[in-house]
Amino acid sequence: MLHTALYGASPVDEALSIQYCMDRMDKDRLTPQDWMAAAFDALASGGVEAVRVDVLAKRLKVTRGSFYWHFKNRRALLNALQEMWRAEQTEDVIAQVEALEKPPHEALHALLTLCFRDDGALEKAMRAWAESDPAVQQLVAEVDQRRIGYLAKLLNGMGFTKPKATVRARIAYRAWLGQYALTSPLKRHNSSKDVNELYALLAT
Repeated sequence: MLHTALYGASPVDEALSIQYCMDRMDKDRLTPQDWMAAAFDALASGGVEAVRVDVLAKRLKVTRGSFYWHFKNRRALLNALQEMWRAEQTEDVIAQVEALEKPPHEALHALLTLCFRDDGALEKAMRAWAESDPAVQQLVAEVDQRRIGYLAKLLNGMGFTKPKATVRARIAYRAWLGQYALTSPLKRHNSSKDVNELYALLAT
C-alpha cells in the first residue's frame, strides 16, 4: 500500500496511506491502559464530558485514529473506565489491605489510612457522572455496598455484632465521603491524627 504513489495513486490515497501508518505506529506505541489512564486523568479534572477521543489523543500526543485500534468507540472506553474505577478504587484497595495479613483492628486502621490519602477527584467525578447515567449510578451503588460491606466485616471481626458493625461502617463511609464536599481549608487537614481519631471512635 505504501508504494501505490509510484504507480499513479491519487494524493488522497497517498495521504490515507500515510495516515494509516501513523495510526499503526501510535497503536504499537500505546496500550489500552495508556488510553484509560489518560481518560482517568481527564475524568478527574473535567468530568465525563472531558473524556473525548480528540482530547485524549492530544493529551497523549498521538493521532485520533490510533484510538480505534484499541476501542470500538467512546462508549467502549467509558465502559472500560467504569470497571477500571471499580477495580482500582475498591477491589485493589481491599486486596492491598488483605495482603497485609493483619488482625481486623490493624486492617481497619490501614484501610482508613489508605482511603484518607486519596484526593477524591475521581470519587467526585464518578458520582457526578452517576447523576446523568443510570448505569454508572448502579455501579456506584454496588461499589458503595461493597466498601461498606468490607468495613462491616472488619468491625465484626473486632467483636461488634453484625448490625452494630454495619451501622459503624456506614458512619465511617459517610465521614470519608463527606470530606470531599468540603471546599474550605479544613479539607486539607486530613492527617494521621485525624485517621487515628476516627479509628478510635469506630473501635470503642
